[in-house]
Amino acid sequence: MTAVEKADGGRSFEMNTLLGKRDDDLLHVYARRIADVISQDSMKPLLLAISLAPEEGRSEELFRLTIDKLCELCA
Repeated sequence: MTAVEKADGGRSFEMNTLLGKRDDDLLHVYARRIADVISQDSMKPLLLAISLAPEEGRSEELFRLTIDKLCELCA
């Protein structure tokens, strides 16, 4: 994942799936949000590995808990 600075000062991310499901939109949502948290002030490329349990790992509650914990660790 590479951050790209936009003309208006914002950022967008270019994502490439290297292994696993390439058509799983939930993985892209996770990756985008994690990248937002981790690379707040950085434009460096980021390599993520995400593994979700078939059903349990796909809940909205687990997503929020994961992001909240990540925000806590990055603060």
